[in-house]
This record gives sequence, structure tokens and C-alpha cells, in this order.
Amino acid sequence: MPSSPSASAFPLTLVRVRLLLLLVAVGVVSAFAYLLISQQKADDARHYASLQLRFYRQSLSTLLSRLDQFPQLLARDPSLKLALQTPTQSGLIQSANQSLKGFRQITGLSDAYLLDTRGMTIAASNAGEAASFVGRRFDYRPYYQEALAGKLSRFYGMGTTSHIPGYYLAYPVKDNGQIIGVAVVKTILDSFETQLRESGQSLFVVDRNGVICLTSIDSWSYAALHPLTQSQQAEANRAKQYPSDHLPAWANRTLVETDWQSGSLALQPKGLKEGNYQLLAEPVGVLGWKMLWVSNLKTASDAAIQQAALLGLGLFLIGFAIIYRLERLQTMRYRKNEAARLNEAIATQTHQLASTNQELQEKVADLETTRKQWQDAQEKSVQMAKMALLGQLSSGLAHEINQPLAALMALADNANTFLARNQPDMAQQNLELISITAERMSDLTKQLKLFARQAPLTAQPVLVGESLRHAVNILNPRLQQASITLTWPALLDEEWVMAEVTPLSQVWVNLMVNALDAMQAEATPMIEITASKVANTLQITLRDTGSGLDSRVQARLFEPFFTTKPSGEGLGLGLVITQAIIAGFNGQFALYNHPEKGTIAMVVLPLASPSATEI
Repeated sequence: MPSSPSASAFPLTLVRVRLLLLLVAVGVVSAFAYLLISQQKADDARHYASLQLRFYRQSLSTLLSRLDQFPQLLARDPSLKLALQTPTQSGLIQSANQSLKGFRQITGLSDAYLLDTRGMTIAASNAGEAASFVGRRFDYRPYYQEALAGKLSRFYGMGTTSHIPGYYLAYPVKDNGQIIGVAVVKTILDSFETQLRESGQSLFVVDRNGVICLTSIDSWSYAALHPLTQSQQAEANRAKQYPSDHLPAWANRTLVETDWQSGSLALQPKGLKEGNYQLLAEPVGVLGWKMLWVSNLKTASDAAIQQAALLGLGLFLIGFAIIYRLERLQTMRYRKNEAARLNEAIATQTHQLASTNQELQEKVADLETTRKQWQDAQEKSVQMAKMALLGQLSSGLAHEINQPLAALMALADNANTFLARNQPDMAQQNLELISITAERMSDLTKQLKLFARQAPLTAQPVLVGESLRHAVNILNPRLQQASITLTWPALLDEEWVMAEVTPLSQVWVNLMVNALDAMQAEATPMIEITASKVANTLQITLRDTGSGLDSRVQARLFEPFFTTKPSGEGLGLGLVITQAIIAGFNGQFALYNHPEKGTIAMVVLPLASPSATEI
């Protein structure tokens, strides 16, 4: 009788079948779970990367937009305009260098410099340094060409002198609507690159040519995502934008813009392992830049395999499955909380920006109030300086009045004597001399009253020679005491300027008093007045032969209440008021040492239009 199968064989076979079916089910479920989890991981990574990318993009955009104001502010500096108008004046060039250096220190920029219409650097914040820009041409740079066309220009590239890459901004310097030069500033974005490196992520910024200019990984600097076209290479070479003509490739394959929308790319970036990479891009700035985030999807794939394996094991170990589920729930809650925290941070930042904007508006209103108060105080200071100057001149003026008074008394006595002697002709001559002397005293007192009056500036066509004569009449005692006879070119009695006689007379009085004070120790003092027409302006210079200005005094020339005179002999407001009066006539004022000896005061006033001088 054949033997029958053992009864225990059926359960064993069933177990084996069930184990096989279970293994198949676990394999199918694990494979399906792997697909879902890997996709979820990739989506989460992309979402997180997108948030971070927008954050860094906004940081860079804010930084770049804040820089736009600096070249525009610099282009308004009067010392730069004077340097461009008269580049042969070493004193004006030195003043422009000091202004650029101070602007760099205040703003924290890397460099600030001034180009003329040929692209030549005539002044720079690094003047006198080994790597000075002065005397170098930058007409090949796009920022210069665009600014010369009247635009605010931006450019990023390698510095041809410092060999340090930077972000350049340029703006035209104008005088009466005409472009006379270009103001340029440069900043190094190393602080932003440091921020990228500290993020621990693979982030970089490419320019419109696809060349990496900012990156969190040093080896990626100036690598190209794709080869440059002939026109792009030619343009970069003309501008000397990159450190070399041959830029290294960023990865082992050429990238195009459509690759940034791909879910996965098989490539090997320079310095990274080969794998499947995901790229995210956001536009930034106005130069066609893009910021990219690089993440390796292999990390998400490895995590998906691990979780799928855990899920398969969970089919055998329910307890482990519950623990795994709880961990997943906790992870989801964490991500939800992180998203809420990020949203809250964005809302808080938005509120802070709104508050900051409100504070700025309030500060602008406060500044306008302060400006009006300053203007009122300035007018009072002008009047106070006039009175102080009249006080200083009082002894000389008293002498000027006492002499004619004594002459009047003598002439009157003579006239009485001649009448008593019945000599009417002689008496008539004395009376005529009395009339002439009285008229002279009347002219002097009228000029003093005009000089002392307080009234707002009203520009109108005037002759500079007329205001000089008023000043000479007021200062005549001191000029005679110093044996100085003032003359000036006939041009000053021919060309009309937009000013006002009395305030302009005060300018000459202030400058002449300073010149006379500076020459008290000179054996042969001299004041020389010259004039010339420059474009639509009249340039007047007043030179003395005193000891000149030392560096300490030059640094504080226009500081209110600063004076080198002994206590009680000066308020320290003369040059401040002089500068304010000239600026009120849309003019320019500069004070610098003569190369040989003494000081030169230069006043530039706008010429009156021919129609304004017609009678």
C-alpha cells in the first residue's frame, strides 16, 4: 500500500505558500511605497529649497537695490563738478579725492572714483595708493558707456587694477543739463558670499551669460553652465569682465534653461559626486542674473529605500509599524510647524518693513522741519556776521567820517570869514567843497545801510565790478593802511551775472578781510583779482600773498564758528556765510593754496542770459 503524504506536510506547504505570497505582497507594497515616498521626499526637498532660495534671492535683491542711490548721490557733489570743469587745478582735484575718500568711508564701499568724458580717471578714493585708479582709462567698461548715455548703469566683473571682482554702479555727472563726467562706485559682495557658504547648501548666482559670479563653493567661481557664444565672448573680452578667455565648465554636460524645470538630471558638478541632481532657479536683480539651488536626489532616494524597508518590516512587526507611523506623524507635524514658523517669520518681516517705512516718512518730515529751521538760523547768522564785520571796521569807518567832518567845519569857518571880508567868490568855492564832502559822506552811509539790511536773496542781473566797488568803499581804511590799491579786469564791468549787489558785496568783504588778516605780517601785501568765462559761468579768483592754509585749517574751512583769529576778533562764520550766499545764486565756491604762495578764493557765478540784461 503506497504511503500517503504526511498530515504535517500540508501545513508546511501552506506556510511556505503564505510566506511566498507575503514576500510578494511585501515586495509589491514596499516597491509602491518606495515610489510614493521618494516622490514625497523630492517634493519636500524642492519646497524647502524654494523657500530658502527665495529668502537668499530677496536678500541679494535688497542689497543690490540699496546700492542704486550711491552713485546718484555722489554725482551731485559740487567738488566733483568743479574738478571736471577745471581738471588742471590741483587744489580742486585734491578736494575731489578727499570727497570720494570720505564717501567711501561713510558708505562702506570698496572704491569710488570720477571719470571724465574720455573715460580717464581724474580723482579716486584710493588716490595716492599703490593700486590707485587715477590716470587709468575705463572707457571699455559698459558701465561707463551707459552712464555717458545718461543712464544709471550696473556691471559685475573682475577688477582690472585690483583683480578683485565687484559690483559696479555708475551715474552721469551733469552741469546745467550737460554730461561732463561719470561717478562710479564699486562694492565687493563678499559678505553675501559668506552668507551663502555658511548656509551649508549648494547655491550660486549666474549672470546673463550663464557664468557663475557668486557661489557658496569656491571652486565654482567663474565656471560656465554652457559655452559662451562668439558674441558673448567678444563682449566679455571687450569689457574685461572675466579673469580669462577660457572659463571652466561647471558640470560634465552643457545646461540649458529648460533643465532647471526638470525633475532630475544625471550630471556631475565640479567637485561633487556623480548623481541625479535637481536645480531650482529664481531671477534676481536687473542684470539678468539667476540664483540656483542644487540638490542631490540620491539623498531622497536613499531615504525612500530605507523607509520602504521599514514599512516592509512593519508587515511582520506590527509594533514596529506603529512606532514608524508615530514617527511619520511626528515628522509631518514638525514640517507643518516649520511651515507655520516660516509664514509667521515672513509676516513679521513684512510688518517690520511697513513700520520702517512709516519711520522713514516721519524722519523725512523731521528733516524738512530741520531744514527750514537751519535756513532761518543761516539768515540770522548772515545778519550777525554783517554786524560783527561792521563792528570790526568801526574804527576805520569813524576815521573816514571824522576827516570829512573836520573838513566841513574848516570850510564853514572859511566861508564865514570870506563873507565878512566881502569876498563872495571865495565863500562860494568853500560852499561847493562843503557840498561835495557832504555828498561823499552820504554815499558812504548809504552803502553801510545797504550792507547791513536783512533781506532774502533774489538773483538778478548785476555787474561784479559794482559789488567790488561797494566792498572797496567799505574796506578803504584797511586797504589804505596796507597800501593796497585794488584793480580788476574790465571783464567784471562788462559781463552780467545772476546775483544781488549787496550780498555779493558781503562775499568780497569777507574774502578781502580774510586776505588782509592773512597778510598782516607781510612786508609787501598784495591782492590780485582775475576773471574768465567758463562755459555759461563767470569764474572770479581773489589771490593773496599770505602764508596759505595748513591741512588742519583746510579740513575745517566750512565748519561753523571755527576761526583761527584771536578771541573776540572773529565769529567763524565768514566762509560759511560766503558759501551759503554763493550757493543761493546757484554758484560754486572753493578755497585752496596757490602753488607758490598765498591762498586763492574762487567764485563761480552763472552768467545772466542776454534777454535778462536788456533795458
